[in-house]
Amino acid sequence: MEPGETMTQALEKELKEETNLGLVGKPVLHGVFFNHHVSKHDHVLVYLCEVSGSIPQNSPDREIAELSFFDLNQLPEDMDQGTERRLREIAEGQAPAMGW
Repeated sequence: MEPGETMTQALEKELKEETNLGLVGKPVLHGVFFNHHVSKHDHVLVYLCEVSGSIPQNSPDREIAELSFFDLNQLPEDMDQGTERRLREIAEGQAPAMGW
């Protein structure tokens, strides 16, 4: 997030920059998680949201190696375990486990 930027503005900006998708409506916060593997200050906010547009053939952002949609039962084998836990919580309608 940039100084003065709201979480929704940051979400909208990152969504567009990293996936070329646009935010539709109001996002719902699933949870806030501390990512100690990156740094002692890295927090990840997970939102449920509707989007418009389509993802490009090539990643629009140098931070993203590959961009695609996956069936929950066919996730990439090298997926981050925290990301997989969040997706399964959402799919099963569970409240998030504490991410600290």
